[in-house]
Amino acid sequence: APYVTNRQCFHYYVKNDISKIFACLERVRTVMYVTNEYYAIPYIMLQERVRSNREVKMVFLGGEFVFISSCSISNVYMSLQGFDTAELVSFATAAVECVSKHNEYIVDGLVRVDIFKNNEGNLVVNELESLEARHFTTNQALEGNCSTFLQIYWQKKIYNCIASLK
Repeated sequence: APYVTNRQCFHYYVKNDISKIFACLERVRTVMYVTNEYYAIPYIMLQERVRSNREVKMVFLGGEFVFISSCSISNVYMSLQGFDTAELVSFATAAVECVSKHNEYIVDGLVRVDIFKNNEGNLVVNELESLEARHFTTNQALEGNCSTFLQIYWQKKIYNCIASLK
């Protein structure tokens, strides 16, 4: 279930058996709607379990690629075997451009594109994050530039909202 920090209570590995998948979905539905044990956005998603969950987190500011996140999280990497940085940037840029065609997506601020390889070895978008996307990096200059961009971005958004009330 989305918007649940650290997959709290909704993280299941289900074998490729349709009856087990539906049983798992029923357990989640019961927790979300019948017992109301957790607050969550009322939908869930199924995601293919991949052999390697190595992930690259690409950070975009104002629709432009800026850096690849670097951190000490065990499955976050700076690259994926078989793909160079230019290919990763191109793939992530295409994903951002694809969603930017729709007004429902906010892509003019911070967008993080998380990419991994599926079991066939093809690049796939694991998720696109914006508003509260973590943009960690060990490069202090990049981190500072990102923070400055976001401060200015949100100041402009607030000022534009206030100006629109007049």
